[in-house]
Amino acid sequence: MNLLNEYKKALAYFGIPEERIFDIILEYRKPHRFYHTWDYHINYMGPSIIKMYNEGIITLKEKYILLATLLYHDLVYEPLNKNNELDSADLFFKDAEENYNDPNQSTADERLEVYNIIVGSKNHKDFDKLSKLFYDLDLEGLRTGDLSRMIEDGIRVMKEYQVYDYGLYKGGRDAVIATFKDKYPENAYNIDAYLQWLKYYKPKVGLYAGSFNPFHKGHLDILQRAELTYDKVILAIGNNPDKKDATEEQLANLKKVLPYHQVECFTGFLTDFVSKLEESGVEVTIVKGLRGGEDLDYETAQLRYMEDYTGSKVKMHYIVGDARLSHISSSAIKKIMPLDQEFAKKYLPWK
Repeated sequence: MNLLNEYKKALAYFGIPEERIFDIILEYRKPHRFYHTWDYHINYMGPSIIKMYNEGIITLKEKYILLATLLYHDLVYEPLNKNNELDSADLFFKDAEENYNDPNQSTADERLEVYNIIVGSKNHKDFDKLSKLFYDLDLEGLRTGDLSRMIEDGIRVMKEYQVYDYGLYKGGRDAVIATFKDKYPENAYNIDAYLQWLKYYKPKVGLYAGSFNPFHKGHLDILQRAELTYDKVILAIGNNPDKKDATEEQLANLKKVLPYHQVECFTGFLTDFVSKLEESGVEVTIVKGLRGGEDLDYETAQLRYMEDYTGSKVKMHYIVGDARLSHISSSAIKKIMPLDQEFAKKYLPWK
């Protein structure tokens, strides 16, 4: 089975150029996605739709409707956006062309069906045969999944919402998952087991603190390496009471550069901030990036101060960065910026 060709046929049925599939793939492969990705989510559901057609459960046109819905239902996916489903449906309408007079093309009702299923995926309340088939597939992990599948799916979704404090996120998550015991009573046992697991689950969080003024490629390298180890990484800027405006500007700039990460400002000792974060039910390790031996000497001394202050061991993770970036520093970039702005931007992750 060539899934890509099946997707292209579905797009063509709705008057959408076949080459649009490559833009769609790129969108689903953006780095802030962990669950709603091309390989983990879209290509997991695609074969099931083809199978339903091969088994005579749906017609050819219904197959195209479900495949088009699949391709567009999470095409717009921004964690802070409350209208992802509506925006995705609107994007489908924008891409689809009107072909009323061609019997080989979609009808207005079929386009509306795709639109309505996408919009309805916000709450997964089915309204007809195709919407039920699609929503059941979209929620396959909760409908038929075992505990290990739910855990894998849940961690991936949490990573997509890592911009939120875990204490806020987990309350909404647990309430939503509990509702599916009534929707899928045949899998209530596994859903209950998952809810019990979540009670004791403590996400492993890396806390990467610094001034990040500006955030440069060396910082990004350490962040990406830390994300290979932790469920999420929080970035934190120490608040300087004497430079409140400057600190707020740094915080705003960092949130602009990293819109999908939790970015915080803390006052006082970093270890006190760690304790505050752990109150939300996470396990925190401080992350430090090293460019060379001098950095290690400095950070080792800082660790000693922290342990003297707390009277206990402090969890610290030293990460050696890419040697090709070891010369980059925020202070050097700030000195270069007034002399040659374009050259200075070479060291920033995004221009």
